[in-house]
Amino acid sequence: MVGTANRGPLNEVRILGSYSEALDTFGNYDRWPGTEAAPALTLTRALEQIFRGGGSTVYAVRVANLPADQEVKSMSWTVAGAAADLFKLTATSPGTWANGIVAKLSAPENKPVTLELVLGRLKETFTAATAGALVKEIASGSRLVTASGWPRPIRTRSPRPSLPPRRPIGAGRTALRPRRPKSPRVSTCCRNNR
Repeated sequence: MVGTANRGPLNEVRILGSYSEALDTFGNYDRWPGTEAAPALTLTRALEQIFRGGGSTVYAVRVANLPADQEVKSMSWTVAGAAADLFKLTATSPGTWANGIVAKLSAPENKPVTLELVLGRLKETFTAATAGALVKEIASGSRLVTASGWPRPIRTRSPRPSLPPRRPIGAGRTALRPRRPKSPRVSTCCRNNR
């Protein structure tokens, strides 16, 4: 089944086994009939009919009616601290569905930070002591958004054993110190600046 939807991956086949799975993947359908400015979305409505009619497994693809040179982008938000931007939240798929996400960040002094994301009846709450820990919580548990940018790309898997060991940098804090090979070459532009 191929059609339009307000959320979900674009141009990727999804195998669905129920109507509730279709709603989780592609979102609710809109009012029928649509208008010229906002045509009715067809995929979820058609999937509902298939499953009501006894369908048990459906291959579904979300498509978008766009010019060839235009790309659908996912909604994103920047979470800012007092002095700088901390990290970025991005909707898990492109589409208008993300306009309905309500995000509430509470950061009481000397207490953990809490981010609450609400979309309709779906509510996700993440709590952590630091921005970095909050990003990891979101990256490992959100169905609505992904988190990135703190302080480097987020790893959701455990570190590989081949990484160098953590070394103390003072006051109980630790950091990974990658080993970089020394380059024997020096560019000609840098030789004159020594």
